[in-house]
Amino acid sequence: MAVRKIAILTSTRPLRERTREIGRTVETLSPRKCTALAEEYDLIIVGSRASDDFYERIKSALPRKVLEKFRLYSRSFFNRFKRMGGVPAEYDNRDEGWKEILQANGISFVTETRLLGSSYAYEERSFHWTDLADFIRDERVTVIT
Repeated sequence: MAVRKIAILTSTRPLRERTREIGRTVETLSPRKCTALAEEYDLIIVGSRASDDFYERIKSALPRKVLEKFRLYSRSFFNRFKRMGGVPAEYDNRDEGWKEILQANGISFVTETRLLGSSYAYEERSFHWTDLADFIRDERVTVIT
């Protein structure tokens, strides 16, 4: 069966809900939110530097039918992309990680684009994971933040 609708989450925040416990607010995994996403999308790709333990909680909390629609990429995945010598200190390994994720899942994207800037002039932009939606050229994909 071909994948018709794909959701991409660059953070686990949309999978969490806030609750109050003993006078403080905490964020916990919401199986209800995960199930709602699985009902709406054929494939849900989640990639962030959240701990591997959090991703294990996702795997253990969701029914198999829901979990089958998820592709999870945790901190250990992104840590494989190390900064090489000569690369600026502000290098973010999520850029290379997200390129690999998109490619592995057959999602069409570009690494350079021209966008209308704040001065209404076009600006050349290089791929950056925080602006993922600007670089994806696949109409099946919705980026959820």
